[in-house]
Amino acid sequence: MKDNQVFCVLGATGRIGIELTASLLSKNLTVRAVVRDKTKLLNMLKERGISADQPTLSIFVTDLFSAAPNTALNDALSNCSMVFNCASPKISWVPLSKVNRQWGTPVLSLTRSLIEHANQADIKPHVFTFIGPEYFGQYDAHIRPHHRILSKLLKAIYPALKDNYLETNLILDGEYKKWTVLRCGGIRPGVKGRLGDSQNVDMDYKVDGSNYKLGKGYSLQAEDLAAYLTSLIQNKTVGDLEAQMPFTFNTHFSV
Repeated sequence: MKDNQVFCVLGATGRIGIELTASLLSKNLTVRAVVRDKTKLLNMLKERGISADQPTLSIFVTDLFSAAPNTALNDALSNCSMVFNCASPKISWVPLSKVNRQWGTPVLSLTRSLIEHANQADIKPHVFTFIGPEYFGQYDAHIRPHHRILSKLLKAIYPALKDNYLETNLILDGEYKKWTVLRCGGIRPGVKGRLGDSQNVDMDYKVDGSNYKLGKGYSLQAEDLAAYLTSLIQNKTVGDLEAQMPFTFNTHFSV
C-alpha cells in the first residue's frame, strides 16, 4: 500500500460510514470524512477512542444530496485512492409516508456524479458502494422465481430500495471498472457457489464465537465489515475486489 493514499468516506456518520472511518483512522490511514454535522462525527469518533485532533483526518461539511453545485464534495474527492459511498438520506419503512412519496432518486444521482468525477480524475479512485441482499441478473444466473417477485414487490413499495437498485445497475453496466458493490444484509453464509456464500471469510473481529466458513454464527457487526476492508487495504489485496459484488457479510447493523 502506498503511504500517501487518501481514503474518502461519504456519509461518515452513518452505520457503516462511522465504523469505516474509525477503523481507517485507527491504523493511521489518511481519511477525508464527508458529513452534514461535524460535531456529531467528532462525538461518534470519541466514543470509539479516536481523538478530534487526529492528524490523518480531514472533515468536509456539506449536504451530499443538495441540488446545488457541491464544491466541498469535489475538494474531498480530489486525488483520493478509494471512495466509500456510505451516504443515504433518511429512509422510512412506512410505505405511504411523506419520505417515500417525495423520495426521487437521490442515491442514484449522487453515484452518477461520483462516477463522472472519477472518470475525469487524474487518479482513478476505487469506488465502493453498499447495498442490501438484492439480486442482479448480471451476477446471479440462478434466481428463483419467487425471489424475483419479492424483489420487484419490495422495490415497488419502498422507493429507497429501487433507488439503490438503479444505482447498482448504473455501476454494473457502466464503463467505469474500478468499483466494488458490497452486498450486506440478511444473508446467511451458504453452500459454496450459492447466494449467501461467505466468500471464505474466516475472520471474526468481534470475537463472538462465529466461524463463517462453517456457517456458524448469525451475523457480523458493521465494525467487522469496516475492519475487514481496512485489513484488505493494509494487506494490499483490496484490488482483488475490483469489478465484483460479493455477498461479503451477513451484516448486522447494531445501534
